Amino acid sequence: AEGTLPENGVSGKAGPKIQFDTPVYDFGRISAGVVVKHSYTFTNVGDQQLIITNVQPTCGCTAAADWSRVVEPGNIGTIPIQFNSANFSGSVTKMITVVCNDKTQPTVHLQIKGTIWKPIDVTPAYAVINVPPESEGGSATIKILNNAEEALTLGVPVVNQPGFGMEIKTNQPGKEYELVVSTVPPLKTGNVQAEIKIPTSATNTPTIT
Repeated sequence: AEGTLPENGVSGKAGPKIQFDTPVYDFGRISAGVVVKHSYTFTNVGDQQLIITNVQPTCGCTAAADWSRVVEPGNIGTIPIQFNSANFSGSVTKMITVVCNDKTQPTVHLQIKGTIWKPIDVTPAYAVINVPPESEGGSATIKILNNAEEALTLGVPVVNQPGFGMEIKTNQPGKEYELVVSTVPPLKTGNVQAEIKIPTSATNTPTIT
């Protein structure tokens, strides 16, 4: 009959219920360093007050302080998010976990995704050389890829710490290079860190660090 409740005696709207318009935001293709801002919109489709107790983004994302904490039935709330793309490249997907008092889904996972473009990709940005006690040394290879149309030339690399030798190899002129970093005896014991700078012909990235 019309108006009859389900067998459990509870209507579909009972309690607070969170419903996002779009749980996934694709920011498309951007240049590294751009800060992406987006507000996720949700509605309390339940019949009791919806309380958002926490918003937990993953690395690279931050939640603005003014996200909606209490939303009455039928009302709309927002969760503003910022993503700083400076330290990322390639395809990226980040998760944001929303914790609320909706008993049917106390945690909701939102996504922000897209592709980050860098004029010059350096992989890995942080290279590690592990030298066992019995060995004479070690080396690491860093790949340098030019994504711009303009041909890239590299200058002489400079390191701020003795004990490292460097050699640039050309895989594809103007496009793809390798930097081979090797240890130079006598080796120091313990952890030694160094910063390498390579001058380039690119106007948007005059130095690779």
